[in-house]
Amino acid sequence: MGAQSGIGTSLNVCAPLFGKIVEAFGKGDLAGAAAWQAKANQIVDLLCRYNMIATTKELLTLLGVKAGPARLPNGALTPAQKAELRAGFLELYPRSSWKMY
Repeated sequence: MGAQSGIGTSLNVCAPLFGKIVEAFGKGDLAGAAAWQAKANQIVDLLCRYNMIATTKELLTLLGVKAGPARLPNGALTPAQKAELRAGFLELYPRSSWKMY
């Protein structure tokens, strides 16, 4: 469609996954690109389950980036929400996928 770039909060926590979408599309593998996009959509859904700022900062912390807590007016995640978020993320995007981290 002519796009040359993209902006997205989810790119901060799983950039290599989005690279796979671009790579597959560039090779004309639309089915592969769609499959990678479906996985990315699951991660975006996970990020949006709670406050997007708080979930992104929590996942950045999991990845080793000291992002600190979300500031007001963004709410903090409860310990149970953090555990659910981390477990869901690791299921969708296991550590072996973290090539850039």
